[in-house]
Amino acid sequence: MADGTLTIDTEVNEKGVEVGVRDIEASMKRMASTADEAGNKTRSAVQKQMDALSELNDAIKETSKTASKAEKQEFTITRALEVNYDYDGPLHEPTMVSPESL
Repeated sequence: MADGTLTIDTEVNEKGVEVGVRDIEASMKRMASTADEAGNKTRSAVQKQMDALSELNDAIKETSKTASKAEKQEFTITRALEVNYDYDGPLHEPTMVSPESL
């Protein structure tokens, strides 16, 4: 007997959605991995630059020390020659004079 009720039996096909979600998830994982890899490479490159700058700084300090020693030696030799050049007495070994003693 008909009671005026209409029944519609439906089913949602979720297979396409599930596949799409898995593809999106896999794509996001690949992007995260790529970003992490890029971050590691950047960190490594920056560390190498910092190490190179540190080595350069050490070399500059060493060069400065060497130049300072050379400058003091040059002054000592020049001053010793000036002192001996003006001397009219008998010849003798040059006297070494340090900048600190002047």
